[in-house]
Amino acid sequence: MESQRQLVLKCVTKKPVGQRTTNASSSRRQNVLCYTLEVNSTCKKVCKKIFLAILGLGEKFVAGCVKKKKPILELEPLAEIEET
Repeated sequence: MESQRQLVLKCVTKKPVGQRTTNASSSRRQNVLCYTLEVNSTCKKVCKKIFLAILGLGEKFVAGCVKKKKPILELEPLAEIEET
């Protein structure tokens, strides 16, 4: 189960909506999911239907993985302690 989750997080990216045809305030969609699969050491963009069919996963599983993805925190370096 965890390996499937890692694969989904590697192959699915969340991007902001590119072009809007309506007023942004009336639209609820904020992000778009892009699906990729690795073929011959290169990443190929695929549609959602093919992605789910090849991996044998459900929409809710993928959505849950992306929703629960934790952002990578950038930590500041610790201040050096002066030795006396």
